[in-house]
Amino acid sequence: MTMIRSTFFGRLNALSANLSSLGAQYGRVSEMAATGVAVSRASDAPELMGRIHKVKAEAADQEVWQENSTYAESILSVADNALQGMADVLSQGRELAVQLSSETYSPSDLTANAAFTDSMLEEMSQFANASFGDRFIFAGDDWDSEAYDPTGNYLGTAGDPEILVADDWWVQVGFDGSDLLQGTSGDVFAAFQNLSTALSAGDHTLVRATLDDFDTALTQLTSAMTRVGTEQRASQDAGDLASSMRIAFAGELSNMVDADLAETYTMLSQLQTSYEAAISVSAAAQMGTLFDRI
Repeated sequence: MTMIRSTFFGRLNALSANLSSLGAQYGRVSEMAATGVAVSRASDAPELMGRIHKVKAEAADQEVWQENSTYAESILSVADNALQGMADVLSQGRELAVQLSSETYSPSDLTANAAFTDSMLEEMSQFANASFGDRFIFAGDDWDSEAYDPTGNYLGTAGDPEILVADDWWVQVGFDGSDLLQGTSGDVFAAFQNLSTALSAGDHTLVRATLDDFDTALTQLTSAMTRVGTEQRASQDAGDLASSMRIAFAGELSNMVDADLAETYTMLSQLQTSYEAAISVSAAAQMGTLFDRI
């Protein structure tokens, strides 16, 4: 009699263990069906945890690179617009120099236009003080202060600030104005300064001489536009790359952790049937135990 009771209770314990196991499986698959995630903790797939953490870190890096690229693009767009504005003012200044170099204008006519030239110089300095937020783009490393005074004197410092847009990939978000706008090819401010001096003196010969200054200034500005455009292209390419990599990493992560919903719901249905059956069997077994004791 003792042997029979031991075997019966052993079966009862086995039924209870099976019911507990099915309940745990049913709960886990229910969670998968509700969340769509198959791997949410290390115990779900220990062998994948290292790769999952690495992919998440790489995806987070791409998000930073994309944000940095967008920031750089915004700054460089302001820089490009400022250079376009300077080009327009330089063209106006050259046209004025060509016009007033003619002997049909008297020295007093020349003198009367000196103030107009000074206003164009001031307009050039305003473009050179282009900023994005509190960042003066052409002030070099001293980007929290204006780059130029109204007469075209450089107030900034040397240095070209950069921002990281990918591993070992930097894009400029600032420029040394004394190099970009007043480099070896020409000086975008000297042309106006020299024209103002020539007009104030009422000297047609000096006015004609400034045409070369304007030509070299336009050459310098063209070079500056090319340089800014190159940085714009680099920031756009980096942003596109970061966007593509984020999508790729998201796909890889999804493949590792997301549940196959069709398979999950099929499994859930099967487990529900098994679990309910196990409950019925366990209940019947426990009832048998009760009758044995009566």
